Amino acid sequence: MNILPCLSWVPFLCTKVHELFTPQITCDRDLPYEIIADILSRLPAECIFLCGRSCKPLRALTRTPFFVGMHLNRATPLITFQYYSTYFDIQTNSCVREITINFTDGVTRNIVSKSIKIDLTLAPGRKDLVPVLYGSYNGFLLFKILDFDSVLFLLNPITQEQVSVVPHCQSYFVRGFFFHSTAKEYRVLYVAMKGNQFEFVILSLMTKSSRFITRSSYPPTGLRSPTIVNGVLHWMISDASYMDARGFNPSCENSIVTFDIYSEEVSTLPHPGGQCGLRKEHHRMKLMEKDGHLCFCDDLSNCGKIVIWMLEDYKNKVWVTMRVVTFGAEPPSYMFSCVQSSCERHRRVEALLLYRDELLLRASYTDLFLHHTIRATTRSVDNESNLNVAAVVHINTLASLHTDKIIFLLKEENSKL
Repeated sequence: MNILPCLSWVPFLCTKVHELFTPQITCDRDLPYEIIADILSRLPAECIFLCGRSCKPLRALTRTPFFVGMHLNRATPLITFQYYSTYFDIQTNSCVREITINFTDGVTRNIVSKSIKIDLTLAPGRKDLVPVLYGSYNGFLLFKILDFDSVLFLLNPITQEQVSVVPHCQSYFVRGFFFHSTAKEYRVLYVAMKGNQFEFVILSLMTKSSRFITRSSYPPTGLRSPTIVNGVLHWMISDASYMDARGFNPSCENSIVTFDIYSEEVSTLPHPGGQCGLRKEHHRMKLMEKDGHLCFCDDLSNCGKIVIWMLEDYKNKVWVTMRVVTFGAEPPSYMFSCVQSSCERHRRVEALLLYRDELLLRASYTDLFLHHTIRATTRSVDNESNLNVAAVVHINTLASLHTDKIIFLLKEENSKL
């Protein structure tokens, strides 16, 4: 993540790029745009952004969907994390919250911190609450306020582009953010309980219009952003929301909720392994992605062992065991314990996501570890902190939403009232 060597090349790159785009300069053979894009796509997003600031043609080239997609496929994924408390303890009249986001590539182990500001002016409820890192997609960091599951904050940490998505009705909860390649636009998926079913609504960030999609009996959880594989959004089901609507717990056969970006159909999948019985904590199970496959992890059932499954045959819903992670005498095995209370099971270590051949673990909600699933070694990722920590895998890009800073869900419906 150390970009200082790259930054030293910025003046040279700017000069050469400026020569390529200056019409007064003639040469025997022009360098094709495809080659320029290929060269630039191998640089860190920070370097490309700095070059683009001094050359308008380069800026236009590096903001095209073609270039953004090329760079996205080549860029190094980063572990991105945020320490947070549930509210600001400093009294202030300002609705702008300054939070710190940390980046590390897991290889050099250097941690780069960046301060960002998020405006909570239009967020409902108390203004002393903190936006918490919720997910990452196409170079955008996703933030939500934990107590209010309706407002979505989108931020590109490289370009500093920031968009807030706010519903007119707080009964609509944000459940997904994705890019529709055919329509060439970013969209946000909202869900609201209507009677004993759940209404799915799509918001287009380009046209700023909302439309009803369908209704389903299966509500996706909002604890984690969806895992997107092959154009399909995947979540674990929300047991609590299903119970509120139906009066009983969902079955394991319908525990994974899916939404196809292109057909806009809502469906379900069974989770692998044994049946949950009376436990019914589907919303705490984890869905991940590995090499284009959907993966599943249940770190609730076996203390000291984590089983990772992979959906080998999507059509026939065939799951296979991909990894069995066990912990020996090394940390964090001393923290891996299950304490049963009268109300719920408390986990001291949970699996968050797959990062290359490593599994990112969170211990006691405050510490991050990377466990290498092949070498069976575990190492600390972050600095020690008493605050809760949220983490995602993020790729820095120059992607842009091409929309207003504030977008309202169902604005056209509200204007009719």
